[in-house]
Amino acid sequence: ELFLSLRTDDGELLPVLFRPFHEVTGDWFWWGRTNPPAVYRAAYRAMVEGLRARGVHNVLWVYCPDKPTDPYQVGQGGDFRAYYPGDDVVDVVGFDRYDDNSGAFAPGFAADLKAVGSFATEHRKVAAVTEVGRNFAVHGLAASPAWFSRALFG
Repeated sequence: ELFLSLRTDDGELLPVLFRPFHEVTGDWFWWGRTNPPAVYRAAYRAMVEGLRARGVHNVLWVYCPDKPTDPYQVGQGGDFRAYYPGDDVVDVVGFDRYDDNSGAFAPGFAADLKAVGSFATEHRKVAAVTEVGRNFAVHGLAASPAWFSRALFG
């Protein structure tokens, strides 16, 4: 298996961050919020438990909702807390957020940091920003070298 093949020159297993079924609070992937939380949790757990049963113990499992504090997504059933698969199968709690040019990126990003940071702390997990950037569907593919500086530092 791939994870078991990732080794140092001395044969030691390399730790790997793995983020399966990401952006669960969105509705654009088959595993997203169009499914009941229990179905997502069961699928996530089955993946972790199945790989562990095959001897894979070098993976750090990353749970990653999309825009966890976004009022629209939460209102559509995307409460990231409801989809959380459990402390025994998650090592890192992260989130994804993209700038869609609505003017809500900075306050949303700050709210996500606070919510995910608090949740991760409550569950004794590492918090992470797992994806962040410009939404190319909105902004197009033109380069914007100063976006990160403007978005993150004001």
